[in-house]
Amino acid sequence: MGKMLTSALFLPRILRRVSPRIPTWLRRHALSTTYYDSQSGTHIPVRDDREIAVHVPARPADDRTLWQTLRALERAGVRGAVLPAGPPPSDTPPGSPPLRGMTVFLPRPSGPPPGPASYGGAAISLVVEGEGESAGTDLARLAATGAGTTIALRPSAVCDGDPVMVAAAAATLIDSTGGGDYIWIGADPHGGGADADIMRRRATVVDVDDAIRLIEELSYLDVVGPTMKSRLIVDVGLAGEAGGEELVEECVGMGVANFSVERDRIRWLADIAKRHGKCCGIVCDD
Repeated sequence: MGKMLTSALFLPRILRRVSPRIPTWLRRHALSTTYYDSQSGTHIPVRDDREIAVHVPARPADDRTLWQTLRALERAGVRGAVLPAGPPPSDTPPGSPPLRGMTVFLPRPSGPPPGPASYGGAAISLVVEGEGESAGTDLARLAATGAGTTIALRPSAVCDGDPVMVAAAAATLIDSTGGGDYIWIGADPHGGGADADIMRRRATVVDVDDAIRLIEELSYLDVVGPTMKSRLIVDVGLAGEAGGEELVEECVGMGVANFSVERDRIRWLADIAKRHGKCCGIVCDD
């Protein structure tokens, strides 16, 4: 990794001792529209720093097909849709305009990844567990096909893992495999596994400070390509109802711009974004 590991070790702690908030000059720097990649020697553009990107579970309603659900989310300004395992939509109307600016998150397939046109032109990102012996192999295999990938860090990594080691391991996965377009921090985005069940039963399972420490460590690591910070998607459900606002406030202050929420909390997220001079989804037009 291009930046000294000591930066990741000490800088977040120094900032916390000086002030509970990231200094304004550093926040402006972190939210710049280009990023200098020290490993490739190029400036890499990042997304509009005024927008908070929303990612939501995409469970079709009884009166809507999968295609209709995705189109409605796109029109609402949602940037990411988490879909369960299953076939791509078969009801796409002929000649429909492609889904622009949206990413569909799918469980890692056992066979070949879906083609780029499978979900109406939306980008596809296959979710791979960030812990376990097969993570590197799975990411490398998928990245070699050109598929987009997401590394999922579950609540156990937030609560029980050393944040420096967890962050360094995630950065190593990205650099060594070419995968990890996103890092999903939270319960299994597809609703499976023991962690997701625990999150539903005990909303306070993750301490906000633990989550923030890991996000800080991830944010200050350097990887090839887009910044680590721009890859982070924070599942607001990590902190439950009581800690969700604090988690979002801290993350937005650090320059994190991707959040996963239930659809009925988009307006709530937009109100927090507005306090920071940012907008969220279709409410950017309000």
